[in-house]
Amino acid sequence: MTADRADFRQTATTRRTVLKYAVLAGASVGLATQTGPFARGAAAQEATPVSGGTLNVGVAAELKVLDPHITTLAAYATTIRFTVFETLVEANDKGEYIPSLADSWEFGEDGLSLKLNLAKGAKFHNGKAFTSKDVAFTVARIKDPALSSQFAPQVEAVTEVETPDDATVILHFASPTPAILDYLLNVQIVTEQDIDKIGEHPVGTGPFEFVEWALNDHITLRRFADYRQAGLPYLDELIFHPVLDVDTRLTNLQAGSLDLIEQPAPKDAERIKGDANLQLIETPPTSKYDNIQINTQNPLMSEAKVRQAMSFAFDRESYVRDILYGFGSPAVGPFPANNWAFDAAICDPYLVFDLEKAGKLLEEAGHPGGQGLEGIEILTPLGYPELKAGAVLLQANLAALGIAATVTELEIAAWVDRIATAPNYVMTTDTYGYGDSDPATFFTRDNLNPETNIHQFRNEEYARLVEEGASTIDQEARKKIYAQIQQILMDEMPGFLIAHRVDLFAARKNVHGFNPGPLIRHHYEKTWISA
Repeated sequence: MTADRADFRQTATTRRTVLKYAVLAGASVGLATQTGPFARGAAAQEATPVSGGTLNVGVAAELKVLDPHITTLAAYATTIRFTVFETLVEANDKGEYIPSLADSWEFGEDGLSLKLNLAKGAKFHNGKAFTSKDVAFTVARIKDPALSSQFAPQVEAVTEVETPDDATVILHFASPTPAILDYLLNVQIVTEQDIDKIGEHPVGTGPFEFVEWALNDHITLRRFADYRQAGLPYLDELIFHPVLDVDTRLTNLQAGSLDLIEQPAPKDAERIKGDANLQLIETPPTSKYDNIQINTQNPLMSEAKVRQAMSFAFDRESYVRDILYGFGSPAVGPFPANNWAFDAAICDPYLVFDLEKAGKLLEEAGHPGGQGLEGIEILTPLGYPELKAGAVLLQANLAALGIAATVTELEIAAWVDRIATAPNYVMTTDTYGYGDSDPATFFTRDNLNPETNIHQFRNEEYARLVEEGASTIDQEARKKIYAQIQQILMDEMPGFLIAHRVDLFAARKNVHGFNPGPLIRHHYEKTWISA
């Protein structure tokens, strides 16, 4: 990365051009002068917020690491990712891009650059002032192959980072990158100072600073006194408690030892609504999904027809109705139905539950009655009862096809090791999604990335189309590209979705202002507790 390049020629970007690229990226223009969390919406508040207090939050899983650039686990997103750290761009309740560590931005006329004007007065928790050099360092760090960051695809398009002054950053791209604002939602900014300690004491610019992590017990954060937004955060302290059992989380909430919990069981939604001391918080429909990951390199799953048979053997309607209690919709491909890239004509034929079709596919693949498919194991992560129920549902349907599959529930760390660290699995349930909106962002994730996906699926045409979709400006042309990608996913079925889902939270009635929004970003700076 280079900085202060003297020969940079700033393009005279007109509002018309900015609008052109912002709309193509699914963005709001983002040229407002307000900064950071004040630009975010908050849940309706019936009283004036008060400062102080400790919020105890029950989360569904434990962390594995503390470095934001080397973990995509949901447990990190629900605890540290949006509390200790911040990104250049944020999103409001409508899913529009708004200022955060960048006050404003503008695209170059050719779409090959993005100039960001940085927020003033931001500091890291170690006292260092936030500058453009930190953005350049963050991008370089994530791109460094030695780090093996799962977020490298988010900045892969960045070929150069200019820092003409402390308050200005200019990102350059080899080709137009219409999804760059979506990508930047996933890039937590760090500083080089104390970077060697990030694994034990993460330092960001967020409203809360890290205090301690007691494995399998709690993560404590406290109010950052020098946070740039006057009066925020309201809370003095945030304590996250990993409580893997969903029933125990709710019991502790009702008893008052927890103030807010994530992922209450959908079956308990009406019970929560009927409790005078509790409230149910629902996100709008999002791109978050439950899915089945398939190891395409496992001999049992090496044939596409076998993988297709697994999908036809999954009863999505029953899963949504009986396991999610209606808090979701059946799905087979990554895009929700309200995403402009979704192609129903391609996906819907694969959405059905059809054991007869599954049986024929197995026969065509040389496995009549499931012969030769002994030893199928379906992994499922501990603490996600709906996923386990989905695994059992698939197990029962495979039995009807003559396949005696087993279901194995694993603690999160062991599960990650089996499916990612040293892949040794056949199939696994999973829950995925970061509230991605631009279709290109879906394919930067380790679930769908052509080079690093969990399925170990390699397809040159797929990789080419993903790259083309990410660098094409015209939306109609992009839609055709993503239609081809969806067709490949249906034909090859390296894995499949089972449902897009609504995210649920439950809290005590005296908790106000917690609003994860449509992109499910766990911000607590405006959360407060009444007496």
